[in-house]
Amino acid sequence: MWARVLNLRNWMHRAACRGANFDFTPATETAGGLEVARTWCNTCPVREECLMTAMKNGWPGYWGGTMTAERSKLKAVKHRVKCPICKCVDLVSIDQSQVCIACGRSWPTSRIPDVPEEKRPSEKTADPQQEEVLVVGDTL
Repeated sequence: MWARVLNLRNWMHRAACRGANFDFTPATETAGGLEVARTWCNTCPVREECLMTAMKNGWPGYWGGTMTAERSKLKAVKHRVKCPICKCVDLVSIDQSQVCIACGRSWPTSRIPDVPEEKRPSEKTADPQQEEVLVVGDTL
């Protein structure tokens, strides 16, 4: 048990803000304070670990480039929208749109797009020999 706790906080020794003369856990968080904290967080190699640890433990203050209120919104239960084409739930919001990471389809956040009949996924399993594969990056 103790080894797990030590490993969880091992990232703190690699944090860009280590030894910084700034209060990352002030009594009152402000937008100005967040901007100062982000000057450290934006270049930090362990930003993700910092954010995840703060979210998991409910720590107040500036962690991973966020304020306590922002982390509360991230933790809020959300009803996931599914992509109307591929039914994937891996979606991101960009400006006023939802974008499916799997198939690239996008639509305004305010409505789900109509899906043409020919683009709807079939109930049958696809023939692996007919699948098109896109390779990104170097190949061996």
